[in-house]
Amino acid sequence: MAHLRILAVCLYTVSFVLLLLVETGNLTNAALIRDTYWLKIGLANVIPNSVPNAVFINSIARSIGLHDFYQVGLPQPLYWFNPVEIIMSELLAGASIALPTQVTDALHIVRDASRWMFAFYLAGISLTFLCIFLLSLPWLTFLAFFCTVAPSAIGTSIFTIFCNTFSGAADLNITAHLGTR
Repeated sequence: MAHLRILAVCLYTVSFVLLLLVETGNLTNAALIRDTYWLKIGLANVIPNSVPNAVFINSIARSIGLHDFYQVGLPQPLYWFNPVEIIMSELLAGASIALPTQVTDALHIVRDASRWMFAFYLAGISLTFLCIFLLSLPWLTFLAFFCTVAPSAIGTSIFTIFCNTFSGAADLNITAHLGTR
């Protein structure tokens, strides 16, 4: 019985540390944390090479602020990925885009889902930490499990949809990859 308690404490401790890594991914420039992201969008060759002067046009895109890639992580609490806002803030000052209501509605859903995801992860971290010391409470273990699985499912869904959307638009020449850590 004592061996099971030690194993449980070890597993809860590992879970706690890994959940902290998920919550703090992209906060600093450390190698492990920098490589912890949800989605990476590649714009290095946004203009296909088949277009005349593609190399020149791609260099112009970079000179006006478009980066080779965007990495979606969690740079601040309650962060949500808004690609339109990010690209517009880095390109032309004062420019705006009139978006269809479907896009704005989808962005509002992503914002709300991302905030719920952050709250669930925070609760999951707290409950997992409590589970380290209160091993004999099965309802606490269930809550910790739920508060870890729910945001993982939400995040996987959101960023898989983003990845498929970006990768599915072949004419845009944008690559997208889900994080593996």
